[in-house]
Amino acid sequence: MLKRISISARSHMGKIRRNNEDNLLFGGRYMRPKEASAPFHQTQTLRVPCLLAVCDGMGGHENGERASFLAVSTLARHHRQIAAGPSPEQAALEMERCVEEINRQLVREMQAQAIRMGTTLAAAVVTGHGIQAYNIGDSRVYLYQNQALSQLSKDHTPAAQKVQMGILTPAAARTDPDRHKLTRFLGVAQEEFAGALEAAPPVPAEGFCRLLLCSDGVSDMLEDPQIAEILGKATDAEKAAEALIQAALEAGGRDNATCIVADIGPGRKAATGKPGKTRHTGLIVALCALALGILAACALWLGGVSPFTPRVTPEPAEIRETANTQTEPLNKTSISTPANTPAAAITETLVEIRTALPTASTLTPAPTLTPVPTPTFTPTPGPASR
Repeated sequence: MLKRISISARSHMGKIRRNNEDNLLFGGRYMRPKEASAPFHQTQTLRVPCLLAVCDGMGGHENGERASFLAVSTLARHHRQIAAGPSPEQAALEMERCVEEINRQLVREMQAQAIRMGTTLAAAVVTGHGIQAYNIGDSRVYLYQNQALSQLSKDHTPAAQKVQMGILTPAAARTDPDRHKLTRFLGVAQEEFAGALEAAPPVPAEGFCRLLLCSDGVSDMLEDPQIAEILGKATDAEKAAEALIQAALEAGGRDNATCIVADIGPGRKAATGKPGKTRHTGLIVALCALALGILAACALWLGGVSPFTPRVTPEPAEIRETANTQTEPLNKTSISTPANTPAAAITETLVEIRTALPTASTLTPAPTLTPVPTPTFTPTPGPASR
């Protein structure tokens, strides 16, 4: 069962904004107002169950900062009850109660100060059994697993609704004028807020995966294939979070950029998909070649052709005679001569072969062979001599 996760949290105001209206939560920790003005980054190991969240405030300067701060500080007070619920249903109920409390606080402050503010929310509860993602607005929760990226959250914008209805493609929705308008967010009248929290299907804890929570300052600047490449290539959560924020800034940094990357499960599998497959290739090839050589020798031995039997090479004069008179290629036949065959039998075999060869008028007649007395010897069992 999963016991710990490694997380890295980063936030940057971007290249255009003069303040940071984003905020984040991990293990009860969140950014204080003074911390939001400078680049923020922390990396640590958290015990599970735990709650992670990213909020993107709205309402301009102080109002947006206040809205996101109020959201994460309220979540921090309830994060243990939410994360450690006895069942997924109980955890979801605690999460709904918490976001309703956040919404009520925002409404009270807006009415008391006659201001307008709100915030998005992307959250994930990580337990020993899996991941449960929630969201309101367009801040996102991504899952990178088995070299594939999937968005667990749903954007609450008119542009996303057009995609669901088949009016727009996902690519066209990235430039749609309604992509930044929100149909759901924290900071609306209570009667309009009911059912605003979106709960994604739970993801079971199976092997290694990388979780990403981010504001639209990241997801607007980077397309999904870019996010997948960064999450896949990074060797750990800290490098992944750093690379995401840096890429968002290099792409323009038009908004505050905030993300939390969590490495969940044993081991790590990067998108390169080449974890040392060629370390012993040379040794393997050499062993295979040796095995094939042994098999070939065994096959020759069983087939009656000893690999140790020396080849009989014709005399140079005989080779020249054949080369001068031969007009068609001949098929060579392997002849196996056991080591203990009597010399007379060998002589008779050579005479039969020479007699069977085709003759021509231009061939010099073969000289008469003088029989050689056969020596008397006792065959000795054993392997053929070299």
